[in-house]
Amino acid sequence: MTGSDRQGAEGDGAAGAPLGLVSHIQKFSVDDGPGIRTTVFLKGCNLSCLWCHNPECIDRHRELQFVASLCVSCGRCAAACPTGALPAPGRIEREACSLCGACAAACGSKALKISGEHMPAGSVVERLIRDRPFFDESGGGVTVSGGEALLQADFVRGLLMELKGLGVHTAVDTAACVPFSSFEKVLPYTDIFLIDIKLFDDGLHRRYTGASNRQVFENIRRLKGSGCRIHIRTPLINGVNCADSEMEGIAGFVADSGNIDLVELLAYHSYGEGKYPSLDREYLLSGDLKPSAEFLRRAEAVFRAKGIETTVQE
Repeated sequence: MTGSDRQGAEGDGAAGAPLGLVSHIQKFSVDDGPGIRTTVFLKGCNLSCLWCHNPECIDRHRELQFVASLCVSCGRCAAACPTGALPAPGRIEREACSLCGACAAACGSKALKISGEHMPAGSVVERLIRDRPFFDESGGGVTVSGGEALLQADFVRGLLMELKGLGVHTAVDTAACVPFSSFEKVLPYTDIFLIDIKLFDDGLHRRYTGASNRQVFENIRRLKGSGCRIHIRTPLINGVNCADSEMEGIAGFVADSGNIDLVELLAYHSYGEGKYPSLDREYLLSGDLKPSAEFLRRAEAVFRAKGIETTVQE
């Protein structure tokens, strides 16, 4: 690959302004904060959650995706590739790929695409602001997500600063496994943080995400008094965290924090599983992962018993 192709998240744009590595922008999102929102998904994550439903946002570099179900085996991609990285339809020699995009441009069925684009904040805002009528009508706005959005904190700061200057409501969706200095960069321009508490037990958190959760809890504590609203989001995955002890632990922490407006309990879904083959990744979870209706009711009751506003997304 060339140096520009290997450039990771947050390169430098004009006048030294950071570029963001954007995976994709999703319009009309109703699950990423209040109202109708447009969500900017950034590439790069420092966790390895086994259930991740955005695998295209894990790697901190651009990637070539191949969706086999869309391929018509026309061979145009192989003919267009200047490095021979596509010796046959559907077969990608990733070490040889320069990410030039010639194959994706030649693919009429859209089976191939480059995931990740280095963009300045101003260019992203130009696209986002087109959706302002929906924001104004619904009380929505823009959410920055990932991956882990705060791995690109300098870019996110610039993006949110421009949006707040235009009067747009802003949210940052984060797993919070980052230094608090990353939060400090975006705090003045963030209306609400959507923070994941995936597991309460630190050993389980390390097992299923690859990292400790101590920094998550410490960052939430330090946000107290910042004036920012906080929503906690907890995915519920059968066999991982669907245990009364987990719910009691998270609910106890939230109740003691005193700075959290809402807890969202999110039942596992398999929507992202099909993306893994397109990136030559293996989905490592298996079995019946969806929580039972009984457990969802029980989990919600644990939080409500502590006076915590709670919603359940089945």
